[in-house]
Amino acid sequence: MINCMLDRGLDLLTSQLVKVRDQSMLPTITPGSWVRVSRRSYWGNSPARFDIVRFFDPTSPNLWAVKRIVGLPGEWVSLGSDELNVNGRVVEEPYIQTVLTQERGPIGEWWIGEREYLLLGDNRAVSKDSRHFGPVHRSAITGKVAT
Repeated sequence: MINCMLDRGLDLLTSQLVKVRDQSMLPTITPGSWVRVSRRSYWGNSPARFDIVRFFDPTSPNLWAVKRIVGLPGEWVSLGSDELNVNGRVVEEPYIQTVLTQERGPIGEWWIGEREYLLLGDNRAVSKDSRHFGPVHRSAITGKVAT
């Protein structure tokens, strides 16, 4: 009981409620939704594929964004017109509701460096993500979003 209370107290001290304002994570997170960002989720742990994370936008360092991790350090990631490939294998993305096409945003290929992550929005048609600014360094990731 005491451990549970201490754990809950630590969680409250190391997390933050933030309001997601854009449409880049639809349908998973709707604009105007409040989400909890845990800063301690990655204490001793590395971010994992499909985690939704809050990070500082590399193009506007004073602003933060919320996106999904699709590429991990050391991986080769390619985004085609209708599928995501990691190291030559198709990765299922059940959270995507539209077919990826050139009109839905940039497609491309990336080699993910050490301590870097490829971050994409679920709503690829409007998301400004790693397709625009490249992989994001681990130091820019501020926490894991609880959905």
